[in-house]
Amino acid sequence: FPVTICPGESVDLTASSSETYTWYLNGTVIADANMANLVATESGSYTVEVTNTDACNGTGMSSPIFITVTETPTADFTAIINNLGVQFLNNSTAANSYNWNFGDGNVSAENNPSHTYGADGSYTVTLEATNGNCSDVYTFEVLVTGIEEWMNNNISIYPNPAHIS
Repeated sequence: FPVTICPGESVDLTASSSETYTWYLNGTVIADANMANLVATESGSYTVEVTNTDACNGTGMSSPIFITVTETPTADFTAIINNLGVQFLNNSTAANSYNWNFGDGNVSAENNPSHTYGADGSYTVTLEATNGNCSDVYTFEVLVTGIEEWMNNNISIYPNPAHIS
């Protein structure tokens, strides 16, 4: 049966009761793997050969167990801020699904979402990039400033367009 794990994870394989065990990875003997249990951490096809001295139980080779170590995605993005609107550019690698949290109660599953905030402020934006079993999270602080803030700075425009003759 196929098993998929992320880097750093392992699968415990256990053979039936026997007198001797020989574990194989892709047809090659795994050195010092001579116990009933094996912790598998690499991609490949694992089998175990069990041997008993009595004629009833004899010798046997297990069916292969296929283990795949999936690449861990790397979540990353940049933000282009225009007043209260933000365009998020997803720079993640090795992922096929995305979960965004914009820090204001709104979320998205789009690849490159845009979002308009309701008020000026600093928001913690989180992107979780996933490829099935493995995921990574990237968090970034976005500071948005609406047009009303710079309008309140007593900006004067000259000449005054209302007094042009």
